[in-house]
Amino acid sequence: MTNVNTFVFRIAADSEYVKKEFEQGRLRQGWGNSDSNMRLEEKEWVRRQCQRDPFANNDSYYTRKYNNHKILLEIKAGDILIIPKLPHPSQFTVCRAAGGYEFLKPDGFDGDDFYHTIPIERTSVRQFDYHADETCENIRAKLRAYQSPLNHVWNQTVQDCAERLLQTDSNIQGSEISAVIEEIKSDARKGALQRFRDLGNKNIEKIVGIIFEKLGYELIGKNSYDKKGGDADLIYISKSVSEFFEVSANGTDIVGQKIYVQIKNKSGIDTGDTEGLEQLKQRTLNEPGAVKILLSTADKFTEECKKIALENNILLIDSDGFLNIVFKYTD
Repeated sequence: MTNVNTFVFRIAADSEYVKKEFEQGRLRQGWGNSDSNMRLEEKEWVRRQCQRDPFANNDSYYTRKYNNHKILLEIKAGDILIIPKLPHPSQFTVCRAAGGYEFLKPDGFDGDDFYHTIPIERTSVRQFDYHADETCENIRAKLRAYQSPLNHVWNQTVQDCAERLLQTDSNIQGSEISAVIEEIKSDARKGALQRFRDLGNKNIEKIVGIIFEKLGYELIGKNSYDKKGGDADLIYISKSVSEFFEVSANGTDIVGQKIYVQIKNKSGIDTGDTEGLEQLKQRTLNEPGAVKILLSTADKFTEECKKIALENNILLIDSDGFLNIVFKYTD
């Protein structure tokens, strides 16, 4: 087959909806809300995304998103797609596209996402453990170079390996060892989280401060207590908090650029987690446009906390989100 291109296509591998759609021959890509049709002109696409974003001056952020996702328009029938972490985090899939980009409503999905769609040749699907053989190992080793949601593959070795795997049978016989690997990784995260908790409140604040500093936020206040019940551990100025939306445990319609952060070092389920919300609400009474973030090392937030946070546009970051930003932004 001539004029075949190869792409690494990263997906929301933890989404059961995305997995089920793939089984039906539809490969869904995230960052695909109802206003994100990639056939829109760049300027209009960015305008629509900025219009949905509660933060001003975020054009450059969405321009980067557009430039990556427009790769979707280059995919055509016969092209090879390498999909990491599908069907399992320690496995990957290789298949051929059955056609070009489609902007399809994600029927059966309760949310505004996954409109970006590439049809796939279901008979071409091959799935492998990363360690199944030398060819799979070669692909695994190279995947680190392809971290964006969509990636061109120019490396001839990867292209050849993908072609070769399409001519063989699937090999996911190592599912048992894969499960062991995932269990070890989960245990490692739990161990890391407990070590962070053991550092104490002040050191957790320092770690969060390091992350904000690395992301370019300007610190303008610390331990801001108004003597009326209002409290914030850290106060920043920034044009965007997109990094924290990506790991948050909820969604909000917040507006503004001044950021108040309240940090709680807890474990398990913190039944008193609404206290942090009340502190943030009280501290920002005279600043309705301020961004409010409650970050907790607790396993999860209570339903009451989630409800109050939604009503008051407070962003929640739980222990999973905390670990994700620590591992991502403290290299």
